[in-house]
Amino acid sequence: MKAKKFRYIIFVFVFLSAVTGFLLYSFLRKNRSSTDTEDIAKSDANIPKLYNVIGDYYINKMYGYSDEMDTMVSDNVLSLMLDDFSMKFRIVDTNISEIEEFDYSIRTFDTNELVESGDRKKVDGDILDLRLSSLMEENKEYFLQLRLYTKEKTFNYYTRIIRSDTDFAKKLIDMANTFSNNNFDSNNARENAMYLESDGTGNARGLEYVTLKSDYEMMSYNGMKLTPFEKEVKLVNYNGKIGEIHFSYTADADGKSYNIEENFICKAGSQRLYMLDYSRTMNQRLSKSLQYAKKIDLGIGNRATNIISSKSGEKLAFLADNKLFLSDSKNGKLELVYTGGNNDCILPLKFGDSLYFLSYGYNVDDTHIGDVGVSLLKYGWDSKKVSKLAFVKVDVDAASLKESINELAYMVDGGMLYLKLLDKVVGLDIASGSYVTVAENLEYGKYSISQDKSLLSWNVGDGLNIYNFATGENKQLDNANEVMLPIGYIGSDLVVAIESQNVSSTINGKSAGNIFEKLSIYNNLLELQKDYTYDNRYIDNIKVSGNRVHIDLYQYDGTNFTRAGEDTIISNKSVKNDSRVSFYTDNFRGKNYVIDSTKYIESEVSYAKELSIDSSNTLYNIELNGAYLQKMYYVYINSKLARIYDEPVKAIEDAYADMGFVRRNGIMVYVRAMVETLANTNFDVTQAADYVHYWENDRLTRFEGIMLKEAMYFITIKKPVFTFTAINNPVIIIAYDSKTVTVYDINTASIQKIDINEAQSIFNNTQNDFSCFFTFRM
Repeated sequence: MKAKKFRYIIFVFVFLSAVTGFLLYSFLRKNRSSTDTEDIAKSDANIPKLYNVIGDYYINKMYGYSDEMDTMVSDNVLSLMLDDFSMKFRIVDTNISEIEEFDYSIRTFDTNELVESGDRKKVDGDILDLRLSSLMEENKEYFLQLRLYTKEKTFNYYTRIIRSDTDFAKKLIDMANTFSNNNFDSNNARENAMYLESDGTGNARGLEYVTLKSDYEMMSYNGMKLTPFEKEVKLVNYNGKIGEIHFSYTADADGKSYNIEENFICKAGSQRLYMLDYSRTMNQRLSKSLQYAKKIDLGIGNRATNIISSKSGEKLAFLADNKLFLSDSKNGKLELVYTGGNNDCILPLKFGDSLYFLSYGYNVDDTHIGDVGVSLLKYGWDSKKVSKLAFVKVDVDAASLKESINELAYMVDGGMLYLKLLDKVVGLDIASGSYVTVAENLEYGKYSISQDKSLLSWNVGDGLNIYNFATGENKQLDNANEVMLPIGYIGSDLVVAIESQNVSSTINGKSAGNIFEKLSIYNNLLELQKDYTYDNRYIDNIKVSGNRVHIDLYQYDGTNFTRAGEDTIISNKSVKNDSRVSFYTDNFRGKNYVIDSTKYIESEVSYAKELSIDSSNTLYNIELNGAYLQKMYYVYINSKLARIYDEPVKAIEDAYADMGFVRRNGIMVYVRAMVETLANTNFDVTQAADYVHYWENDRLTRFEGIMLKEAMYFITIKKPVFTFTAINNPVIIIAYDSKTVTVYDINTASIQKIDINEAQSIFNNTQNDFSCFFTFRM
């Protein structure tokens, strides 16, 4: 994906002042769209929520957890301290009389040091007023845990907090709201047109996904007469100059309702406000108005996913708009089986005597208020009833759990359910209530899962374990004197990379990861199909995509590796690709998705009965490796978790490409939007020897492979960058501007300025081996 350019959108302060009254009305109004009862989010019931109060604004809707969570739960929510060192939170969606007391604690992210805590106090109304000390530094983030105590439960709420310019933060929110509202009004929409950078690429997904590269018609909903309702506003990042803001709300038009989310990155200028990035997603809310015949019309933005079918092919289950549907072509019926909430996901597993599926995330049903976990459910098409069979309770944040479950969830006919939970895979025997650990301590890049989820392979020592979930068989693959890593699957064929035994990949005297000398492909019986070797060349950057394996080739001169070409291996194995999903473009150029049910459906949509909770359903409490998450790098795009990596380079590459940010254990590691045009660390040269010591003793965080323009973020946040201009010639980057990079040469004890283009060329030759000092609490 091409890196986005900064887009500058000018908003004059005078204009903002003139429309303040309009903004407040539109921004704070309490209109509610009419919603079918089937669409009420389960996770919005039975639990108090908190809003951060900033003047007249209520932002950052926070949900209470029954257990204590780690810092990752606050990665994409930032609350503001007021100028008088107070913070205000409003309690909503509950009977205030049921909440007895509250308390709080504030800690640093890097060392987990307790900065401040408040004793338990009585709750007298719907506003919690925290009177804080002046110990917190300006524009530095801290971790706030706030607890509400009821007669029966304790709810834990989490947010990052910062002491910064609250008035300017409100101006950024107003700016975003003006832009958002203009697009709904044909008289005002033209005011946004001058800010677009339409280039022909922005309309590929129609109204489903809009950016500043979209054209004016797409930005202004192409003439749809939408009526927007109350916006949920989240402040995601803010440093006093730049803010990332997220809106989510619904809008109605012509009897249909739509979910809309907008993400803004706004910046202060000397006399103006700028918009660095904007994106908008839109999908139709599905309810009783669903249209269908042979093809089921799912509307704008609802591309059906996770499609499974019965053995006969007559029954089809699929997800759309976070709802699980069941199509029965034999009986000509379409059923809405289950509706997910705001904070949980659904995954259909298999057909048997019933339709089995998962609901996973936060607060998945009324019997696990405030919990994070996985529910196994089944839907009986004869009884029209959903029943819960088991619940797996975990003590990690919902986003991390979702990432794991999306990797692997597989159920077999005998009732065994296999789940990946962080770095382990467990098998749950639903009938007996017991479970087994299939694999644990899985490391990124050292395990692989087949496309149909039935096979898992992982590195153990020099060899591999291969587990077949469908049969319950565990096999080993071990060739003498070969270190094997599973790269991926083509169907049931396993692609294995063999590490080089003669040379190792080192850069500037330190390991730079694996380098391979051979690729091998094994079938499902672990019979070798073919080896791939390249004369005097080594293999790296191996990617399996569909039925193709892409590799980069490298030449070794005894000291360094130089890229020497690439190759693509094409398999004759067919890879599953469901062709039942297609789309058409409506009068508004919206891309509407449809799914082919193969036969005509004539009856109206029917709905499952309410969830039946069997008192004997099995509860699993599985202890997970929390330290695993503390080492992970979380990539956020448009304010939402996109991916998790165990090393920072790929995380930063993804964040750079899509104007995102990266966090590890609560610490901001990288945010593209906050890279300044010039920066200086004010480096104390007497500390240079310390950096050499840190490098030699592996105390620096290594970012080998990122570009200089990405490393500039570290200089922006006052972190000197240790690197090399030549072999055995370490330097420390201490400043930069638009034309030059300033380094401290450790060998000559001198400060040098280098042309910025020349510097990039120099660092390319030393493999962009950048490192700097971060403190991550463990």
